[in-house]
Amino acid sequence: EYLRRPLAGSLGPGEYLVVAADAQNGAPDGVALVDTASGATLDALSYEGAIAALVEGTPLPAEVADSNTVTGSLARIPDGGDTNDAATDWRFTTTVTPGAANVETAP
Repeated sequence: EYLRRPLAGSLGPGEYLVVAADAQNGAPDGVALVDTASGATLDALSYEGAIAALVEGTPLPAEVADSNTVTGSLARIPDGGDTNDAATDWRFTTTVTPGAANVETAP
């Protein structure tokens, strides 16, 4: 673990939250949303390799990873969907949309 951001409140339908953080170099990497009161993991993603505690279902394939050479982002496509399977829920997209709906475009 190298960074924590405390969050509070809730999001209504059609609202988005952007959590800014500098990415750590080195693989694997991951992100988790944790309810600190209960300790429950609400959602998680690991990429560039599996982090056992963060893998939901099938890990992302190696080719679905954030890139140091192509501008883009890992995004949940479609927005709001969560099948509890990382390989189904996440895509690399070259359309970066902080604070707006995710758009899938291939590199």
